[in-house]
Amino acid sequence: MLPFLRKKRIQYSLGFLAIIAAIWSIYAVTLDGPFLWDDEVMVQQNAIIQHPEEWATLFTSSAFGETFDKDKFYRPLQILTYMSDAALWDMEASGFHITSILIHCINSILFFVFLGEIGIAIVPAFLVSLLFAVHPIHIECATYISGRGDILFLTFALLSMICFLKGSGKKVWFYILSGLFFGLGLITKENITPLPVLLGLLTLSVVPKERQKAGYIASGILTALAGAFSIWRLIPGGSTTKTLSLIADADFVHRIMTLPYIIVTYCRLLVWPNPLHMEYHFVEHSLTSPYILFGLPVVIAVFVLAYLGLPKKREIACGIAWFFIALAPVYNLFPKLPATLREHWVVLPSIGLFWVLAIGIQTVYEKKGFKLAIITLVGLASIALGITTYNRNLNWLDPMTLYAHDLQYEPLSFLLYNNVGVIAFRDGNMKLAEESFQTSINVSPRQSYGTAYNNLGVIVENQGRISDAQRHFEASIKYSNYEFGYVNLARILIKKNEYKAAIKSLEEGKLHYQSSVQVRYFLGVSYYLDNNYVKAVQELDWVKAHAGNYLATDNLLRAMGK
Repeated sequence: MLPFLRKKRIQYSLGFLAIIAAIWSIYAVTLDGPFLWDDEVMVQQNAIIQHPEEWATLFTSSAFGETFDKDKFYRPLQILTYMSDAALWDMEASGFHITSILIHCINSILFFVFLGEIGIAIVPAFLVSLLFAVHPIHIECATYISGRGDILFLTFALLSMICFLKGSGKKVWFYILSGLFFGLGLITKENITPLPVLLGLLTLSVVPKERQKAGYIASGILTALAGAFSIWRLIPGGSTTKTLSLIADADFVHRIMTLPYIIVTYCRLLVWPNPLHMEYHFVEHSLTSPYILFGLPVVIAVFVLAYLGLPKKREIACGIAWFFIALAPVYNLFPKLPATLREHWVVLPSIGLFWVLAIGIQTVYEKKGFKLAIITLVGLASIALGITTYNRNLNWLDPMTLYAHDLQYEPLSFLLYNNVGVIAFRDGNMKLAEESFQTSINVSPRQSYGTAYNNLGVIVENQGRISDAQRHFEASIKYSNYEFGYVNLARILIKKNEYKAAIKSLEEGKLHYQSSVQVRYFLGVSYYLDNNYVKAVQELDWVKAHAGNYLATDNLLRAMGK
């Protein structure tokens, strides 16, 4: 047990319980929330999750079950937690939400412990940890099931930080543990890559001088590992699809011009998190933008005043540097990302500013006559943030409510329009569905959002416009290599007796989606219709093993004498 925890075990235990109670009071409502957005593909339709005996394939597949490529999301540990949830909760969304909330509770407690480890007294540490726990920046990680990667990599980051602070020349195994947790974080989400540099900042600011040499060596080794990993991920892989977003389409100069807008917006979200929405798509085109002329100078001025007005100058400087360094992976300089900004991307960077806040609160708290005032002020701020988080969580209980709300603030989100179309389609509102899918295509960069093309193809196919449907499915494959684009194109080709064309398309689809039941089923059907029974049996046997009698697979196998 850490020394400061041993000395004040009761006080810290009460603090832990209060933080957990605060989190559940604002997140319990999400237990009624359904799977939505990427949850449907990453969780519900991900065949790997429901086959724990194939857990090893998690490490050779992307987060969406595709064959792994460096250009795709690689989240094996995140998907492993979904596999555990599926076994424990039987694919009930409420169970997945429970797990995410529990992870957020663990992170908030670990943050409380971290603040104690760097010398923040128990009351200021508790107050700042409470603000951290109820802050709305965690909603997209703790409420959105597919966003779990962020809270999970944060768990490993906090464990790595705490172990690192316990390391020394005589306690090398703490550094080894720190490195192990960092490695686990790397295969959870790439946003953890700046952590070794942040550990260097901790060495500079809070590690005793006699232990700094060992700290710098340890952080240097991990920095080299992070650098090699980053280079490997940044070198283009074999994917033929490009990242689709306004900022990804912008040239390097305009991405640099957008950087002040990004930094100021993240700072605003931490101080005044309203309005909240999933999608942020913008590119700055003018050097006279208020974000460049006024916003960034104001942010810099606040940081300078904090540095000048508070004690522990080195720690203040390192906390501010932490914020900017940890944001580096999401500056949208390298790599290009699917959005200009997302609220949950600031979770790790925010620790630097919460650290500065903790120093400020401790400074005021230690002044005579200010204890009650600071407790009251932070308590009111926690209530306000908690209410904001709770109200935002209500949006997540109904997909259409969430998408309609967020479109008010980001009308350029092709993803949101597509999501609205999916809900409308399921509700039987084909007019709204068609309009939404077409709008999604129109507002997407280069009009190249493959998922929307596929969905629009389904609509027009139902209208009897087969040629238009085929064209949309082909566009879905061309722009996004979309799984169901391959499936739906094959269905049309089979109806037209073009079996070899269907086989060619589905074999390409299988290269991208080896674990897709739909792709392999229709590939087996196409082989069967083309009289290639050996390959048909191979594919349909795989389907039967993974999905039972999917679409009467047994009948086809019996027809081939199996």
